[in-house]
Amino acid sequence: MLDTWSKPVDPFEADCLKKQWQEYSDIYLTQDALSEHSAVILRELNGALGHQSFMIGNVPTEVDEVMFQRLSHLMAKLSLYEKEMYIHLSRWFNTMQFKMVSPAQSTVLFSRSLLY
Repeated sequence: MLDTWSKPVDPFEADCLKKQWQEYSDIYLTQDALSEHSAVILRELNGALGHQSFMIGNVPTEVDEVMFQRLSHLMAKLSLYEKEMYIHLSRWFNTMQFKMVSPAQSTVLFSRSLLY
């Protein structure tokens, strides 16, 4: 029996999710919102990524790219302990940075094993 989370996303649902995440990004992933409510936002995103690899199903989309770019500065400032608190978000971010960041650019460091 297939897990409901592993089913392919149908095109209509994918389009709705894309619009939802774009709106979320426009509202909550601004510098002002991130500086004031970062813990809440990170917790929400961590929960959303708990059952899937990327924002819309199991393949990266342009939504993942936009969210990655908007979260890069904040994720770079987190300690290893804080990154472990948001384990699903950290997994997603680490995957995205290796898809998007050139070898010449610096990457955000993550621990391979749990430290805390």
